[in-house]
Amino acid sequence: MVRNPTGVTNTGGHGNNDRIGSCEGGTPTALTDTPIDTSATALPTAAAILASGGTASFCVVVGLSPDAPNSMQSKSTTLAFSIEAEQ
Repeated sequence: MVRNPTGVTNTGGHGNNDRIGSCEGGTPTALTDTPIDTSATALPTAAAILASGGTASFCVVVGLSPDAPNSMQSKSTTLAFSIEAEQ
């Protein structure tokens, strides 16, 4: 996951099973190269602080381990963000 990327690429296609994406520029978050599972993973608070009225963009690329079993084919997942704010 990269915060405020300057560019995003998405090549290949689902039908060809060769979809590849990448994030250019920006600031890698603490989740870069971190294995994920079914439990929630929180970003460090400092990585998510925005000024009043500010915005941030995120680029997320998820890849399977080369050791992933064939049973992972045709599986899907959901990416969810929970935003907490205070004044």
